[in-house]
Amino acid sequence: MDNFMRQSKAFFRRTDIVLLLTALACSCYGLLLVLAATASSSAVLSRSFFVQAIALMLGFGCMFVVALFDLDLLTDLWPILYALAAGAIVITILFGKGPTGDSNRNWIYLGPVSVQPTEFVKLAYILVFAKALDKVKDSINRLSSLLYLAAVAGGLLILMVLQGDMGTTLVFFFITALMLFCAGLDWKFFAGGLVAVVLAAPFAWEHLLSGYMRDRILYGFRPELDPTNYGFQALQSKIAIGSGQFFGKGFLNGTQISLIPERETDFLYATAGEEFGFVGSMLVLLLLLFLLLRILRIAVSSSNDISCLVCMGVFAMFFAQIFENIGMCLALLPVVGITLPFFSYGGSSMISCWLAIGLVMAAYRQNESTLSFDS
Repeated sequence: MDNFMRQSKAFFRRTDIVLLLTALACSCYGLLLVLAATASSSAVLSRSFFVQAIALMLGFGCMFVVALFDLDLLTDLWPILYALAAGAIVITILFGKGPTGDSNRNWIYLGPVSVQPTEFVKLAYILVFAKALDKVKDSINRLSSLLYLAAVAGGLLILMVLQGDMGTTLVFFFITALMLFCAGLDWKFFAGGLVAVVLAAPFAWEHLLSGYMRDRILYGFRPELDPTNYGFQALQSKIAIGSGQFFGKGFLNGTQISLIPERETDFLYATAGEEFGFVGSMLVLLLLLFLLLRILRIAVSSSNDISCLVCMGVFAMFFAQIFENIGMCLALLPVVGITLPFFSYGGSSMISCWLAIGLVMAAYRQNESTLSFDS
C-alpha cells in the first residue's frame, strides 16, 4: 500500500493537473447533460447515463496507462499501428452498420456492445503521421518527402473516404493539414492544395458525392429550405438554444430538446443551451477553449519534435470536432454526425478522448524537466 501511494504521488508530480482537471470538468458536465437529454418521466437515470459514466471511468484509467508511455518508442511501432488502423476501417466498411440503419456504416456491434473504430483510428493516425513527419523533417519540402508523406497518409485517408463518414473524414484532413503546417511545409504547397480542391470540387460534387450527401451539404447551410427533413435537427437545435435565453429553463425542464433526434450525441450542446441558457452553453465553450489552449501550450513547450507533433495532432482533432459540432448545432454548418469531445454520449468517443489526453500527458511528462508552468 505504501509503495502504491509513493508511486501515485510520483506520477502526479509529473502530471499536468490543470489539463487533467479541465478534461475531468468537461466530462462531468457532459455526463450531467447526457442525464438531462435522456431522462424520462419513468426514470431519471437512463441507460445512456450509466454507459457514459462507465466509459468515463474506463477512459480515465486508460489515460494513466498511456501517459506512462515514451512517445518516441510508441511511434516506433507505427507499422503495427498503421496495420491495425487500416484493418479497423476495412472491417467497418465490410461489416459496419449505422445506429439506425442509415448510410453511415461506422459502428461495429458486438452483442450488446457497440464500438466506433474510427474514434481510435484517429489516435493511431496521429502517431503514425507524427513519425512520418519526424523522418523527413529536414527535407519536408522535397518531392521525395512529399511522396512519402502522401503514401503514408493517403492509404488511411482513402479508406476513410470509402467508409463514407463525412464528418470524421473532414477531421482526418484537418489533422493532416495542421500537422504538415507545424512540421514546416511551405505555404506554397498549401496554396496549391487549395487550388486543386477548388478545381476538383465540381467533379467531386457530380461524380463522388451521393445525392444524400449533396442534400445534407446544401440544406446544411440553408436548413430553413427543408425544415421537416434535412434541416429539421439543426433548426430544432437552434430553437432549443435560443429558448434557454440567459439562465435557461432549469435542469430537466427542457421541452424543445425532446424533439431533436440524437440529442444526447450530436446535439448535446442544444441541451446545455435550453436547460442552462447562455451561461451553460458558454461554460461548455470556455472549458473546451481552456483545454485546447493547455494542449497548445504543452505542444509549444515540447523539447522534441515527436511530442510537439502528437500534441498538435490531438489539438487539431479536438478543434475540428468542436468547430463542426457547435456549427451544426447552431444551424451554421451541415449536419455531419460528429460528437462534441468529452460531452457527447458515446463510449468510444469518451474513451478515445481520454486516450488523447493520455498522449498529451505523456508529452508533458517527457518534457517536464524543460516546462515551467505557472499553474
